[in-house]
This record gives sequence, C-alpha cells and structure tokens, in this order.
Amino acid sequence: MNQRDTVKILPEEPDDVWFVYNLISPGDVIIATTTRNVKYSSRVRLSLEISITGVNYHRDSSTLRVHGTTLNTNQHVKKGLFHTVEIELNKEFEIYKEVWDKLSIEKLRLGFKNAAGADLAVVLLQPTGFAQVYLVVARQTKLCARVETHSNPNKYFENIFRAFVKHVDRSVVRCVVIGSEGNAKDEFRRFMIAEANRLKVKSVENNKQLIVVFNTRNKGRDGNFSLHEALHDGTVMNLIKDTKAVMEIKAFKEFSDLLTTDLDRVCYGAKNVEMAHELKAIETLLITDDCMIV
Repeated sequence: MNQRDTVKILPEEPDDVWFVYNLISPGDVIIATTTRNVKYSSRVRLSLEISITGVNYHRDSSTLRVHGTTLNTNQHVKKGLFHTVEIELNKEFEIYKEVWDKLSIEKLRLGFKNAAGADLAVVLLQPTGFAQVYLVVARQTKLCARVETHSNPNKYFENIFRAFVKHVDRSVVRCVVIGSEGNAKDEFRRFMIAEANRLKVKSVENNKQLIVVFNTRNKGRDGNFSLHEALHDGTVMNLIKDTKAVMEIKAFKEFSDLLTTDLDRVCYGAKNVEMAHELKAIETLLITDDCMIV
C-alpha cells in the first residue's frame, strides 16, 4: 500500500480473482488498462480510472466485469461516462479506497498469506495421460497446473518439473507428495531430484524437502485418482502431520467418516447449514467452491 492508499494487484490464479471480488466494493476506484473502439482506428489501449458501481464475477472464465463511471479524461474517453473494465488473470491493476478499514486490510493480509503460505505440494500422475500439481494450505487447495502426457517419458517429467518449479515456493513447502499407479511415482521422484541437483534448484536440491511417494488405488468414474485419496492415505498422513494443511484434511476425513457411520450428525447445502447455524448446532464448518458442509 502506498501513500495514495492504492494497492497494485496481479491475479495469477483463479482464486486470486475471487479474492479481488471479495475485496472491492461500490465507491472504490479501479485503475486499469483496457481497449476501446475509436473512430478511424481499430482499437486503442487506454488507462482508465473508474469509480465502481457494480461488479460481476464469472467463475467459468475466472474474470470480473467491473462497472462504473470514468474519473479521468483523455482524447478517447470523457470524464463521467459509464464504462466496464474486465479483470482477468495476469492483468495488473490498482485499487484505491478512501478508507482501508480493518476488514479490508485483514483480507489483504490473508490473501497474501495464503498465496505464499502453502507448505504442502502434491503431484498426481494420472493413468489417463496427464499430471496435476496442487498446493495445499490450511484454508484452501489450488490446482496450479495440469500437464499433458508426452510420447517421451523424460519430456513428460521435464514438463511436470517445470510446472512444479514455476508454482511451488520451495522455501516454504516442507513436503511433496507424489502419487501414481505402478512405478511412475518413483521414476518421477528420481528425475525431480536429479534435475534439481543439475539446475541447483533451492530446497529440492539434495532432497532437503520430504518427498513422499505412494501407490494410488481407487479410481473415480473418470478413471483417475483424487487428491482426497492422496491426502488421506495412512502413510502420507503420518508424514505430513507437521504441515498447515493437516487440520483441514482431518476435518474433511471426519466428515467423510460421519457420512458412513453417523449421517444424522452431518448436513450440507446452504439451506441445511443455515438451519444448523440458527440452532447453534455447528461444531465444524467446511466451505467449498460449490457448497457449505457442517
């Protein structure tokens, strides 16, 4: 935050866009670059300051459409005109608030903490021909990359390793879990350590991080393995017990167990959760992208 009370933000993940949606409010000012059709030209790039009147979140495309009136004037846009700016991944912009209250500042701190605080990474090599790289933190799980298979196994491993290095903060992550059926997990573990040593990648070098490999067993309807299985494997749970994500994992495991052993103690969906809240009957509340679980 600078002297003008503005914050510069660059969304890099879909969750970052959702974070911005919860941060901005009507009356705030957004400063962003956009394009506009003009006479005698195709499109020109403009820097606009817009006083926000409304925001629409589009989950499928991970974008925000911010509506409002322009505060600055240039040769193509006059002050006071209604305009819409689209906030999307890898597009930098600024937010200005007259007053940054305690709640907004706490949202900022939490957003930055979650972005940098994931200390558990998971790599799943799926049997249907792709790999997934996840980051797990106490309050959220992010799918950072999906890597398609390659006819050359070394090229496939190289692409996964590049995605891992790009998205995983090796100075923070304490444990890496690699799962697959067969020997792919062991082969990728050896490749990752050898490649890290060759490139002198910090923290992965000389296996300074705990790297856990496990055999995936239970396939879903799509023929692939779930992150849920990786995080609830008994051996994995024991080895990742010191990471921040464990509390969330244990809470979800308890929910899964209750579904089969004591269904009357579990409810999900907004309506049922609201009723449980009114009755002050909530012991643990889990929130996902699609629903609430108690």
